[in-house]
Amino acid sequence: MNEGGYTNNSGPRVKCLKCLDIIQSLYRHDFKWCACQSIAVDGGSDYLKMSSKPDAKYEILDDES
Repeated sequence: MNEGGYTNNSGPRVKCLKCLDIIQSLYRHDFKWCACQSIAVDGGSDYLKMSSKPDAKYEILDDES
């Protein structure tokens, strides 16, 4: 179990093409920003919720990346 009693339930990894950070939400309500705060993810494997600045560029990575 992680913070808040949630089990580790990793969601998709997303790469910010500005700061090159790779971020991943590990469980529901685990909201994560990249280092330059251009993109954010939430939801673990339950759902993918993304937030981004209008000019943000990103790539959703598959399991082989």
